[in-house]
Amino acid sequence: MSRFILPIVFFSLAIIIAGINRGFDFSDEGLYVFLTDPYQANEGGIFNYDLFFKLIYRFTGWEFGIIGLRIIRLFSYLAGAWALSIFWKNTNSEKAISLEIYLLAVSVLFSGYAFLPSSLSYNSISVVLACFWLAVISKKESTWTNYLTLGLILGFTFYVKITTCLVLGSLTLGVSFYKREFGWKLVSGLIIPFIVMEFIFFIFLRETGVFRILVGLDLMKSRNDYAYFLLVKYLAVGVFWLILVFLPFWLAGFYHRKSRLKPIFFGLLGILSLISIFTDTTITDERNHAVLLVTTGVIGFVTGKYGIRNLTSTGQMPFFLLIGMPFFLFFGSNVYWLRLGIHYWVFWIFGLMMFFSQFPRRIQNGLKLGIAFVSLILVINGIWVSPFGQEPLWKADLIWEYGSGKSILLTQKQVDLLRDLKKITDSYSNNEVVAIYGIPGILYLLDKNSPKSPGYWSRSHLDSYFPEGVKGDIILYSASDSVPRGEWDTFKKQKYGMPNGEEIQVLWR
Repeated sequence: MSRFILPIVFFSLAIIIAGINRGFDFSDEGLYVFLTDPYQANEGGIFNYDLFFKLIYRFTGWEFGIIGLRIIRLFSYLAGAWALSIFWKNTNSEKAISLEIYLLAVSVLFSGYAFLPSSLSYNSISVVLACFWLAVISKKESTWTNYLTLGLILGFTFYVKITTCLVLGSLTLGVSFYKREFGWKLVSGLIIPFIVMEFIFFIFLRETGVFRILVGLDLMKSRNDYAYFLLVKYLAVGVFWLILVFLPFWLAGFYHRKSRLKPIFFGLLGILSLISIFTDTTITDERNHAVLLVTTGVIGFVTGKYGIRNLTSTGQMPFFLLIGMPFFLFFGSNVYWLRLGIHYWVFWIFGLMMFFSQFPRRIQNGLKLGIAFVSLILVINGIWVSPFGQEPLWKADLIWEYGSGKSILLTQKQVDLLRDLKKITDSYSNNEVVAIYGIPGILYLLDKNSPKSPGYWSRSHLDSYFPEGVKGDIILYSASDSVPRGEWDTFKKQKYGMPNGEEIQVLWR
């Protein structure tokens, strides 16, 4: 089967590499790259992996540009697939890593390119870290080295996304109690790597993740888009829709052996439910959630027909971890689950594969090939046809230089906007410019930095950092929220068209 999946993986890889020097999203991707900029402030940050990049710069002088970060993400996915292959080997008590499993893991991990920009991000990093967590937690032997490795993974996760760290940390303790391994070796192994990292950051950068989080949590209280109720709501809404798809398919599978009428009835009900929910939950131009809904239906039918009890006792816990992992990783995000869920699709696929041994060989091969092909379609669409926040990638054919000798290919509309804004911003000696809302990428490409935070997404977000109002000689303003307090009537104003059809306004004096 590997010889059929391999060409699909190579084609996906070629699609990704061909677009690695093209296009740039001014919104989310701007945040991603600023989180790796050694000169960018991140006061009270919730995402604090910039500390690692600042440390690298301190010792090597390396600055990673857009292309470099995209390369890192690509290699991180290849490493994550290797970790998932180890997890599969451990769970199924196999002697060696399977090439077929590795290729399938690579293929499905690549589906993460279907939504959001292609640079390294906290979403992509958290997925890869979860793969390594599964690889270590699935090991049969319990050694202090394994505990230290888990502590290292959880430590990295703390800086990437603290809510994910808390969930995976709780799961680690839960699994240790289940395996009767809880003890001082486990606790010390989990804590020591984090203490070492915090100590290193404090010594060399005079910053730590804990201090930032304490400040950041206080700042988050004033942000409407990160209200605890909304964070729970985004997750709960996703779970609600998935349950409505899962249940009728589960009932169809459950009655499959006992009746001819009921499986058909529930199967048709499931299909109608899936189509209706897909239509009702399509709130943007994205259609990726169709893949998640179909996968939910398949998992429902399979678990209803075969039953989770038919899995081996050692396979039941890994199955629940895989099915739950998308929800564990999503928790704390302020995006609807059905949009972001495609990043976590790989875990559901591996959960489904735990039942493959009960399928005929031709069904197994057909499903594996179909999964790889669907992932390829997602990659093509997400990178070239409908890249996040951009025009189709083949329109990005003009060179834009930024930073110290770095460049990226952008569209004509992007280049025209940046040229106009550069004339204005370069006339001010201050290297920092306030850019609101959700347009940090413009500053990055203009070789400017954002004061205090890598980006501002809402009025409440901005006010939490500038309670007395924004003060300065220039501000870039995207009208997705109200203008902050300030004497803006005395400023000159100029409007420019954004590549996505919206407008940006420049206020200066």
